[in-house]
Amino acid sequence: MLIACAFNYEAHATEFSKLGRIPVLKARMNADLHMAEDLGVPTWRQGAESASASAQEEAMRQPKYPAGWDEERVRCVLEYYETQSEEEAVAEDEAAYEAITHTAMEVPVGLVPVVRELIAKQRAG
Repeated sequence: MLIACAFNYEAHATEFSKLGRIPVLKARMNADLHMAEDLGVPTWRQGAESASASAQEEAMRQPKYPAGWDEERVRCVLEYYETQSEEEAVAEDEAAYEAITHTAMEVPVGLVPVVRELIAKQRAG
């Protein structure tokens, strides 16, 4: 998955949802971030400049995996996709669109917490 961050997108950007077989998620950033320095809010760059290089390097060496993931699982997934033929990749993508257990849709940002709660309730039983 590729995550693209921007303050705004051109109207035709909604038509761009895949880069080859890689899904593209367009994340819209808060416009206040663009003027953080004018508002006197410390920016990431200012914070990074004040941190020591060794602390940054140490933090980058520590892998952070989502719950249920570890280095072995990541390596297995990478190996699976790196050894997959183009035909196998296309077949997998087409099968995903035909699946009847999941779907992808656009949800207004304000409704995301409600949707997450509904999904959590459904998974809990």
